[in-house]
Amino acid sequence: GPPQFGYQLTFFRLPGPAPADHPSGLAAKQLLLGHVALSDLGAGRQRHAQRLMRALPGVAQAAVGDSDLRLRDWTLRREAGGYRAAFNGPGFAMRLELDAPEPPLLQGDGGLSRKGPDPAQFSHYYSRPQLPTRAALTLDGRHLALQGRAWLDHEWSDSVLGAAQGWDWLGLNLDDGRALTLFQ
Repeated sequence: GPPQFGYQLTFFRLPGPAPADHPSGLAAKQLLLGHVALSDLGAGRQRHAQRLMRALPGVAQAAVGDSDLRLRDWTLRREAGGYRAAFNGPGFAMRLELDAPEPPLLQGDGGLSRKGPDPAQFSHYYSRPQLPTRAALTLDGRHLALQGRAWLDHEWSDSVLGAAQGWDWLGLNLDDGRALTLFQ
């Protein structure tokens, strides 16, 4: 059959060690962490890479109010009708076009997801399951045009969650077009 791959592209934005009102434009007021992975199901191999950078305009940045992220040449941006992304790792590079024809799936209580016993411990959280996706993959010098379905999550909080409890999470795109989220 045709080659089969899975991927993961994750961005985190965290408060940095420098205070938000630090006068230097180079101060680490925010930290951006990225992780990418490519699973080659036919070869039974996974490749991955990660980056940690201070926020710097044009180099490492995360927009407030929209999905627009950059860690050097790793990018994710919401556009009319969907998203575009690009990332690379050891021996691979991938460009993605993700269509988003359906409205977001609001997780938790109308998009508010509890993260601990304190009512102030919550995040804003939505998912975009079953995104029709086109991918251009370069793998060890081979160029592949791929298509499939993707799952996108966007989660953020208005404050540091403090002693919030961790959680286990699983999102599944089912073959019949439905989607399932499990979490603890």
